[in-house]
Amino acid sequence: MSETIGTFNELSYHRQLKYRLMSDPSFHEQKVGKYIADIRCGKEIIEIQSCSFYKLKSKLSYYLSEGFYVTIAYPIEAVKWLIWINPQSGELTRRRSPKKGQLSDLLPEMYGIREFLNHPNLSFLAILAETEEIRLLGGKGGNNKKRAKRLERRPITFLQEIRYSRPEDFRCFIPTDLPEYFTVQEYQKYSRLPRRNPLTAHHAVGALAALGLAVRDGNSGKAYLYHWNPSGKPFILT
Repeated sequence: MSETIGTFNELSYHRQLKYRLMSDPSFHEQKVGKYIADIRCGKEIIEIQSCSFYKLKSKLSYYLSEGFYVTIAYPIEAVKWLIWINPQSGELTRRRSPKKGQLSDLLPEMYGIREFLNHPNLSFLAILAETEEIRLLGGKGGNNKKRAKRLERRPITFLQEIRYSRPEDFRCFIPTDLPEYFTVQEYQKYSRLPRRNPLTAHHAVGALAALGLAVRDGNSGKAYLYHWNPSGKPFILT
């Protein structure tokens, strides 16, 4: 699905996502118990979360215990453009960011709510988009870009939406060439996860284990050894 954004005037990327997922604003920012849901329509709730899923734990505990069907919408900046504004001259420069968000970014975030991953009323919606971010030159470093102020972030085009509703839907994150028995470091290598944060691969494998798709099975030296669960039957976490 591809759709160019041309109807939104709001500055908030979060708000634009809400309008994409529910065009009627009367369903936005709905009170559910002591919480405020981004979108609620009857027993359906959508929470938009770009990072730090662990912050949703108390909300999820309440929503799911009350019988709501919850979707966590996860926006991914698959293509990102940076627009720099020179505050002195007003000159604008635009370049493509080397950072590319990918679907596998979802897994490490899910680790923060691993106790809920097998709940039948919880699903995830990955939303890939091309975005642009406007920043003001005047930060630190020789090019004045380090820690520069971000003025605005907005979607240019929504590229694709992929829903994950069952544990087996996450099998696509298992590299086909990964050995049957593997360590976290091997998963990182074969899945091509970024190395800048050493916890990323640990959290990704932890999420797969919580889904029942990977099982810890002894050690390889000082590293935990895992193997894939061939039955795909998820574990019931308590």
